[in-house]
Order: sequence, then C-alpha cells, then structure tokens
Amino acid sequence: MKKVIALLLSLSFVVLLFGCTKLPEKPSFEEAATMVVSKPTTTAAKKEESRTINLVAEKNSAAIGMVYLFDSVDSKKSVGDYKYEIVDDTKDIAEKLVSGEIDIAAVTTTDALKIYKENKGKVQVIAISSFSNLYLVELGEVSISAKDFSGFNGKFYCGFGSISVPVMNYIFKANDLSITANTDYSDKAIADLVEKGRVLHCALPEPLASTSAAKNSNENVGLDVSDLWEAAIKGTDFENSKICSTVLIANADFAASHPKAVSTFIKEYKSSEKNVSSQTTAPDLLVKFELAATVDEAKEVIPGSSLTCKYGEDMKTILGEFLGALNSFDQSIVVPEDDFYYISK
Repeated sequence: MKKVIALLLSLSFVVLLFGCTKLPEKPSFEEAATMVVSKPTTTAAKKEESRTINLVAEKNSAAIGMVYLFDSVDSKKSVGDYKYEIVDDTKDIAEKLVSGEIDIAAVTTTDALKIYKENKGKVQVIAISSFSNLYLVELGEVSISAKDFSGFNGKFYCGFGSISVPVMNYIFKANDLSITANTDYSDKAIADLVEKGRVLHCALPEPLASTSAAKNSNENVGLDVSDLWEAAIKGTDFENSKICSTVLIANADFAASHPKAVSTFIKEYKSSEKNVSSQTTAPDLLVKFELAATVDEAKEVIPGSSLTCKYGEDMKTILGEFLGALNSFDQSIVVPEDDFYYISK
C-alpha cells in the first residue's frame, strides 16, 4: 500500500512539473524560412603551401657546407624541393632576395649586414654557416704569431667588403698598432696578387687561402685569425664572442609564410655541413661543384672553413656578441635589431 501511494505522489509531481513548464512553440512556416542558423567558427591554421625554394650560394665557404645538399637535389633525394645556383658575383643577390626571386641565400656576414641595412625588415638571418675561415697569408717564412704580433709593421691587405676588414682593424687596435687594413682590392684580387708576389701580408678566407697557396710554392697559410681575435677580445665584454664569417639569410616574407620549408632546409643544411666536415666523400663534391681544383686541395680547404650550423636563440646570441664587439670599435658596423634574426615559433 505504501509503495502504491509513493508511486501516485511521484506521478502527480511529474504532471505538475510539465503543467507549469511552457514548451517552446513550433515556428510557423514563414518564421522557419527566415531563421538564421549560426555555424560554429573554426580556428584551424592555414595549410602551408609547398613550393620550390630558390637557393643561391656565394662561391666560398658559404657554398662549401651545402655540397651534399646540392648533390641530393641533383639526384632528386632531397626532402625539400630546391632550385639552386652557385655564383661568383653577388651584386644581384640583394635585389633578387628582397624582391622574392631568391628565397634563401648563403653569403658572407658583411653581405648579409649590408642587405639588412639597405632593406630593413625585408631579410632575416636564419643560421650561422661558418665561424672564422680567415687566415694570415704571407710570402716567404711565416713571421706573424699570436704570441708576437706587436712587432708587425708591414702593409696589410684585406678584401674590400670582407669581414676580415673590421676584424683585423680591431686586432690592430688591440695590439696598439698604427695600421689600417688596405682595402683597395677584393679577396679574389688579393689572392691573385699574392700568387704573383705583389702582396706580402694579407688575411684571406677559405677556400682562397688554400687555393692561392697551392699555386705559389713561396706562399704560406699561417695563423688562424681566430687566435688573434681571442687574444684581442680577452678582458672585454665580448671575450666569449666568435668570428662569424658566413650566414644563411632568407626573404622575410618567405620565412614567415613557409616556416616548415625553412625548418626542413635548416635540417638538410645541418646534415650536409656535418657530412662535409667528416670529409668522407666531401673532397670529391667540392671538385664537382668547382669549389676546389683537386681532391688534395679540397682536403686542405674543408677543415679551414670552420663550418657550423647555429640557428634560433644560439644564432642570435653568438652573432649578436660578435657584431657587438665590432661595433664597440667601429660604429659603422651594424648591430641589427631583433627583426634581423629568424626564430621559429
């Protein structure tokens, strides 16, 4: 009996609840026809379009680290899709990089700074590709050493527009030498003059240092300039800085629109650089891509090129310290703002 009463009370409560609750009226045909049904919005990221990357490398250490990548492109084994060119003359690189005709370029640090200064916000450095590839080259017996550089008083040559110019002038000042690097000629022209016996003391980058020495039995590749640099910056705010000779730069719009492509390229460059440094088959590839005349010459060039692949925050710190050191002596050296450095998100 009690169970029956409880059941009746429950049914009464339900009837009362529905009786007090007004159900929504069914819309008329005219109302239904004009009703707007809102769809949920989506925030999915726009898919990155694949494309061929136009790649240009300056014919020096900037290109040496990329020979395995070039070879993989030729054999259609590269992960990314690339069209590449190795150039002697870099006069058109800036214009083509800024316009987007070139996506990524391997150039000297001084070239990258010049392009950035003239086209701020249009290009970004994505990696350091070599540290100090600079060497003192002399005719006759090597006379300059890191321990005794203060006695040097000869005429010294550095290539016009080369990173060797601000670096050597900084070193001269640190050693209290009243010498300013002569910049009347390009690196290549200086190498030719050394071969002919017309220049006695100079600083040349690889591969020019080794290739020119191979043509003149009286020419000697001497001290690594990084040894002089370390002595010069000791005790300063920049004593941990390294000479950064070459970099990889990209069109800023391309880098922003194709982060996956940039990431793939950096990974492939890093793999290429490591393979070159191991020297397994790299000397043959340097000859193939005309970066060295012979395999023996290539074996000399590779270790002196100081290849690396520093990107992201490491790149920004290392390159920033180096440029800061140069700027502390020569204010014409650009210290780029943060927009110069490509840091992947």
